[in-house]
Amino acid sequence: MAGISLLSVLLRCMDAATLPLVVSFAAVGCNTGLNYLLIFGKCGFPAMGVKGAALASIVSQIAALVLLVVFFIRVLKKKGRSLHFDIGMDRAHGMQYAGILLPILVCEFLWSLGENVYAGIYGHMGTDACAAMTMTGCIQGLVIGALSGVSQAAGIMIGKQLGNGDEEGAYRDAKRFMGCGVIGSLLLSVALIVLAPAYVRRR
Repeated sequence: MAGISLLSVLLRCMDAATLPLVVSFAAVGCNTGLNYLLIFGKCGFPAMGVKGAALASIVSQIAALVLLVVFFIRVLKKKGRSLHFDIGMDRAHGMQYAGILLPILVCEFLWSLGENVYAGIYGHMGTDACAAMTMTGCIQGLVIGALSGVSQAAGIMIGKQLGNGDEEGAYRDAKRFMGCGVIGSLLLSVALIVLAPAYVRRR
């Protein structure tokens, strides 16, 4: 998944944003089909249950990675570019990188920890509470997916501006995207509050 994420970002930065989308659809289709075949044992495949679901996930992720590697090589050849790795940096850039990276790592760690605590608490409250929490997962996925799309697009557009040396334009657009993120978050929050009765009801 790390390789898939990296190659997807690289392809988007090379103006080939549709290719990761196509691969994502193909991976989901592959995973869904293999789940049907391997979990229930259809079309001559053995019924493997949970093991079949795990195998389907692994195979679909590997297939997605292979497709992205092929597409990435083709785009490189089409644009006449070659790979050049340079991960060296001086102390100033290293400190700047750490200053950006560490808060993100702390945030993600605390978020993951919080999700596990939630799951543990609801699990001890009983089946009904756990089921209610699970139902919110779909809504969380939709909201997080929408905002993640904005952040991905912002990162790529700003990164390309920085790569072209347009620091003022990158800073201006960064502030604009931050404003869009705040407004989008507020609108989604209001929508969730207004539409909540249509999704869950108190007994």
